Amino acid sequence: MIEKPSGRSSEDELEELLAHLGGTEALRDDPNDFRKAVNRLRTERDLLTEKHPERWVSMGKDGVVSIGDSIEEVVTATEAKGVNTGNVIVEYLDPNPERLIL
Repeated sequence: MIEKPSGRSSEDELEELLAHLGGTEALRDDPNDFRKAVNRLRTERDLLTEKHPERWVSMGKDGVVSIGDSIEEVVTATEAKGVNTGNVIVEYLDPNPERLIL
């Protein structure tokens, strides 16, 4: 959506945008961190599902960040640990996932 100019300086708009994206710290994160988290979850999914069936997990590049009963609980716990949620994958550990034939 295109909006009318706000009357604020472009510097103010840039600061607001940076804050919305997680600040300058988020810009320094390794862009491969999310990919590493996905690969790690792929490797550890079966074991995690066996230990924590029907729960939610957030996985970062270095391992499990949090486990909980709801996605909200996991995201809140992840944020509370100061982990950028853009660098983790959150997934439900379903012991009986549907298999899709493509």
